[in-house]
This record gives sequence, structure tokens and C-alpha cells, in this order.
Amino acid sequence: MKKLEYNGQRNICGELVRLERLKKRISQEKLAELADISPRMLSCIETGANFTQSETIENIAKALDITVQDLLRFDNPEDEAQLLDSINNKINFIKNDVDKLKILNEILQKFF
Repeated sequence: MKKLEYNGQRNICGELVRLERLKKRISQEKLAELADISPRMLSCIETGANFTQSETIENIAKALDITVQDLLRFDNPEDEAQLLDSINNKINFIKNDVDKLKILNEILQKFF
């Protein structure tokens, strides 16, 4: 089985797993159970600490009800709709974190 070998891709894939899991409000333990892996392995995948096999990524994608391609999208959004969707997903992720929202607001104020 092929392993993800590039550190940057490994980190991006893990972050996408984590974001999808949180978006669907699934605990690490539950996702690990659904993907037939240990919670520790899932944690290592999400943090980019471990290489993983393609079969594991397939199991995680299936458990999250998304495609493998959704977890392996390493490029930037290609069009305006994808870019806006990406930005909205990030805002939704931090909407309950006042400190992060303040930082985002400071950044945006520099443009307007």
C-alpha cells in the first residue's frame, strides 16, 4: 500500500480530516471506531505526526461520508466559488473563538 510521504501533504491531509470531523461533530474516538483504527493513530494522522496508508485514508473518508479526494486536495481553491467556500469553512470553524475572530478582524481591517 502506498503511504503519504510528503510532510506538507501529510499535515494538510490530517488537518482536513480534523476539520471534517469537527464539522460533522464526531469525536476522535467515534471516528477512529468507524474507520477501524485506534484513537491514537487518528490523533497522529490529524496532527501530521504519522505517515498513513492509503487504505486508512479510504476508511476515514468513508467514515466521514466524503471522498478520498476531499482529504487529498493539496492545492488552493481554483475558482471564486471554491475560494469563498474555503473562507466560509474557516470562518465557521473559528466562529466561537473570540480571540481568533479578533485576529481575523484585525487582518481584514488592513484591507478596508
